[in-house]
Amino acid sequence: MYQQQEQAPGGCRETLLLTRLAFQILLPGIVALAGVLLLVLFFFYALATYPPLALIPVGILAAALYGMYLYDKRRHRDQVDEMDDDIFGGLP
Repeated sequence: MYQQQEQAPGGCRETLLLTRLAFQILLPGIVALAGVLLLVLFFFYALATYPPLALIPVGILAAALYGMYLYDKRRHRDQVDEMDDDIFGGLP
């Protein structure tokens, strides 16, 4: 009358896969937050000891932002090129 459906047993492999996926999503943000925190701490330490040294973390932050800009610009250009190639639906 009533039959139980067989369920796949949960295993460590599935748990490790989900954990790995969560870390792949969260880790870049956590690393970025830690990096910015270290830059801010170094900025205030350098400002307190010798004010011209405070330009070092400002330069590092500016270089990182410029690098992100170049990366995004290149990625956007590649996407636009792909769209231009397929504008007529792949017709020759």
